[in-house]
Amino acid sequence: MICYLYAGGGKGMKPNSGKRCFVIAPLDNKGSETRFRSDLVLSNIVTPAAAEAGYTVTRADKIPNPGLITTQVIQHILEDELVVADLTYRNPNVYYELAVRHATRKPVVQLIEQGEPLPFDVQQIRTIRIDHRDFDSHDKYKADLKSQIAAAERNPNDADNPISEAFKLAALRQSDDLTQQSLAEILSLLKASNPPATSFWPTGDTIFSHPSSALRRGMLGSSGRSQAWGILEQLNAMLNTLEILVGNIAVTEDQNSRKGALQDAMNFIEKMRKTIRRGLAERKEQEEAYLGSEAFTDEYLGR
Repeated sequence: MICYLYAGGGKGMKPNSGKRCFVIAPLDNKGSETRFRSDLVLSNIVTPAAAEAGYTVTRADKIPNPGLITTQVIQHILEDELVVADLTYRNPNVYYELAVRHATRKPVVQLIEQGEPLPFDVQQIRTIRIDHRDFDSHDKYKADLKSQIAAAERNPNDADNPISEAFKLAALRQSDDLTQQSLAEILSLLKASNPPATSFWPTGDTIFSHPSSALRRGMLGSSGRSQAWGILEQLNAMLNTLEILVGNIAVTEDQNSRKGALQDAMNFIEKMRKTIRRGLAERKEQEEAYLGSEAFTDEYLGR
């Protein structure tokens, strides 16, 4: 979506500083529910928040210049100082444009309608969840957006995403420095150790959208919490050990010793992977046992 704000256009808006914010959002025909929602989010939340931070806000359907619209959109995505991406409705154009922005390694702020799931590849990126119908919360959403914009401005080089991480990994692998190559191998193994999202390690949306309070207690009960914390504490301790092993690689000058230190780190990562999988398996067994228990059935049916 593109909408232009001019300097002095409203209360609390900073003068036009030349900074541009491009908004990626699902668009449809005028009068459609999708278009109505996107327009509302743009006008009530994104535009005022970005304008107060000194940005001119633009959306694809509002570009005033003649020319090929696709080329103009890509140009904004590549060149604008900030992009806000509305991931609601899993629109394929939105995700294509988001991937292009990720390749630039420039700041992007994600938002999505409450209750909608995020695809796996972008789940780790902080995302503002909004309810466009909850007008009383619009000020909060604007504040959240301004906070993320400020964070992006303070650390413009910290715009990490799956593509930027892949670039970093490739650069390490191509380095002539053995230490950099070793770190690339360790990062690859750590990514492989990352457990996949499953229904047995549910997100907040999964838990709190379920109609049964009994199921919520089963997933978040004291025993479940204690076991989850136990796994996290084990993982934290193992990561501390891994940090020491990586440090050994960095300070070891002898290549044979470096190879030995790298092998130690790789062996330890394999141990971490087994610990994580074992913990998840135990968690799954515990939840399956609870869901099949008579106590759960009684609570779920209100008996």
